[in-house]
Amino acid sequence: MNAYIFVAAAVFAVIPFSIVFKIHINKLIEKPEQINTIFKNFFIGVALTKIVPVILLVYGIIKLTDGVEISTLYIPWLLIIVVSMAGYSIVSAQKNLDVDQQTQVAIHTLTTIARPLLFSIPIMSAIFIFLMTF
Repeated sequence: MNAYIFVAAAVFAVIPFSIVFKIHINKLIEKPEQINTIFKNFFIGVALTKIVPVILLVYGIIKLTDGVEISTLYIPWLLIIVVSMAGYSIVSAQKNLDVDQQTQVAIHTLTTIARPLLFSIPIMSAIFIFLMTF
């Protein structure tokens, strides 16, 4: 079913994003004085992790079917929610690390920036699945 193309887009957005986030948090803990370089590399990594999901979204839009019964779309929505919440828990878990004050501020900043970036593709996927009902 075409709805699972959007689920795949959400999965391929959240999992690599969580990995890139975790890698850059660890770099930030090791070398907090290089915050600008780490943030720059984080944004480049995020941009690279969004390539495949965007291609899947475009492919899903091209193959979008209409008139799908909404009851058949509950499982894809549930999968998107589960993957999104798993990514959110990974990102939020990094906020409570035991580090010095300067590093803690940098981690909070990166976490605050990362949350909207995490949810962008899953939200679009859920909306496009909803559009299949029309």
